[in-house]
This record gives sequence, C-alpha cells and structure tokens, in this order.
Amino acid sequence: MSIKLPSSNTTVVPEYAAIEIKFNRGMQPNTDGHLVPVFTASIAYARTDYLVDADGNKVGQVSRAAVPPVTPDPYTGWIYLDGPALAAMEASVTPASTMLDTIADAADSLIQQDLTRRGLL
Repeated sequence: MSIKLPSSNTTVVPEYAAIEIKFNRGMQPNTDGHLVPVFTASIAYARTDYLVDADGNKVGQVSRAAVPPVTPDPYTGWIYLDGPALAAMEASVTPASTMLDTIADAADSLIQQDLTRRGLL
C-alpha cells in the first residue's frame, strides 16, 4: 500500500519495522488476597514510512513507535490493552485491528511453539 501526497511526486510507502512481544508468567495476589496466575506482556510496535519519489528512490523516512500499557486483570490474570492506548496507536502508528491481529498471530505462534517444545502438541 502506498499513499500519494497531494501536489507532489512523492509517495509515502508504509513499512512495518518491528513488533516485539515478551511474555512473563507468575503469581500475584488478587484483591481478596488469593494468589492467581498472572501473565504480563511487554509489547513494542514500530513503524517506518519511507518517502519515495516518482522513480521509486527513497528520499526520506519517518519513524514512529508505540508501547501500549499492558495491565493484567487482578482476578483472572487476563491481559487487556486499554482503549486509549489503542486509539493513540490507531491515530499515530497503524489501525488498531491490524496491530491486534498481528499481536494475536504472534502470541498464538509462541504458544504453539511452547506446547510443541513440551510435547503437548
């Protein structure tokens, strides 16, 4: 996908540079004092837009990154990406649905690799 800039021979070509996801597992007391399993994640997402002239030559670039806050639910240990973080990313980095699909695919792949490594798949 590319975006033609108005009144210019320059085109913006988005290129997604990096998605990094780290998962940690542990136990944490919930508000009742019972220990519940907690999965925390660190997600960093970066995007680079290249400016390309009419001949296809790169003439510049703009890089942006977003790190949404990831908060485990105190009762279930589920991870939720909060709405404001997604809204900010949708406006500045990429549509939230695309980012979530990519994160979900990466998480599914990591889980399948772990289950395979343990001989459970």
